[in-house]
Amino acid sequence: MYTEEMAKDVFKQVLTGLKYLHSKGVCHRDIKPQNLYITKSDSRVLILDYNVAKQRSEDGEFHMRTKTGT
Repeated sequence: MYTEEMAKDVFKQVLTGLKYLHSKGVCHRDIKPQNLYITKSDSRVLILDYNVAKQRSEDGEFHMRTKTGT
């Protein structure tokens, strides 16, 4: 069972991870609970499953023309 504080920490970690990915020009495209892993040892949130992720192209765009995700 998650407390409100625990949920806030998880959400903050997810947002921090997404901010990092975006700063590197990566769009995940399939964020959902099944693609998040919380480590038992230190409760770090890992973002998994980059199969449909897109890298920003040379022109600065993502060129995402296909629907994806679940």
